[in-house]
Amino acid sequence: MREILRKYPKCEFGRELFPGNPIPILRVSGGKTTADVADWGYLTQKGKRVYNARSETLLEKPLFGKDFVQNRCVIPVTGFCEWDGDRTGWDFLPQEEEMLYLAGVCR
Repeated sequence: MREILRKYPKCEFGRELFPGNPIPILRVSGGKTTADVADWGYLTQKGKRVYNARSETLLEKPLFGKDFVQNRCVIPVTGFCEWDGDRTGWDFLPQEEEMLYLAGVCR
């Protein structure tokens, strides 16, 4: 995170981030892991933001397939929330480490 904030001093990563916000990512470039920032979600040709992909259909979707093979990343987070059908939020927080690392696909 220090490297990302050094490279992008104007980025402010608040407690809650939402699709469309810039998020920190780690990716391999030129054989080495680099810290970067990317907007959360993909914009479709119709301007709709898609921000979740199912692992079982990822390769079948033209929006994600090529990037899944060529542009994977890791997203460091301090936690995340999942919502159930009753609109109850379930927080997932690290127990022993400072961060959680989510798998991601980027452009």
